Amino acid sequence: MALKILQKIVQFRADFVLFSRWVTCIVLPMIAMSLGSRNALNEFAEVLFVISTLIITLFHRKQWPRYYYQIVVLFDMALASLIVLASGGFYSDMYALYFWTVFEAAFLINWQTGLVTTLLADLCYFFIVLSAAERPSLPTLFTRIAICTIVSIPLLYSSYLEKLSTTQASAQARLLLEKEQLLQELETINRQMTDYTFSVQHLAVVDRLTDLFNQMYFHNRLMVEVEKARIDQYPVSLALFDIDNFKLFNDTHGHHCGDEVLRAVAQTLKTTISGTDFFAGRIGGE
Repeated sequence: MALKILQKIVQFRADFVLFSRWVTCIVLPMIAMSLGSRNALNEFAEVLFVISTLIITLFHRKQWPRYYYQIVVLFDMALASLIVLASGGFYSDMYALYFWTVFEAAFLINWQTGLVTTLLADLCYFFIVLSAAERPSLPTLFTRIAICTIVSIPLLYSSYLEKLSTTQASAQARLLLEKEQLLQELETINRQMTDYTFSVQHLAVVDRLTDLFNQMYFHNRLMVEVEKARIDQYPVSLALFDIDNFKLFNDTHGHHCGDEVLRAVAQTLKTTISGTDFFAGRIGGE
């Protein structure tokens, strides 16, 4: 359930950043006042945070590249360091703002960037505490840094799981797309094979010039029809004709014109017997 919520956050990362920053702009001064750590430096950091949020608001409808998120994370880390320094250093409870920068880096960029941000936040906190007026002992400081790092691990692991889930979903979607493409290609090939088979069968029984049945098919079909007529005892008719003086026509006008005559006669014959039980074929030269 939590992973699905995180995936939704990542899908709407720009809106999420904008909304969360405005909430922080409202809540941050209230927390500083309740802790009694509000001063000029703290107020300056809060103003910078509000200004950066206004800038983000102006461009939140655009597609944000990765480097833009990195700039936002680094800027927030600088502000968090400034606020921690202004509110007491080690004794300030505002160090929790570092978790926000880790969360931003982990879920708005990737878990690797979140890990780098965690280490960078630890370094920033270390130097901020050392530069403060009141310094704790080093074991105490390292203990708090270790706790902060350990607390960040679930954020990084959740980001890793989200990335893994997204990668698996993308791989499954890609496999499904490839499967659909293969099925479409197979369907196209099958359709082409069917058309090709039909064309081959058609060419095997049809005269190419006249598009009438050829001599072999005509003889086989005639034998079948005669046998059917004998069994069922009904008459069968056979009509043979040729074109008079066709050789003289070919010699006079050429074979090209003779072919046109054959096509015209064949078309007339096919039109005449269309819709009947008759079939026509070419069994000779003409």
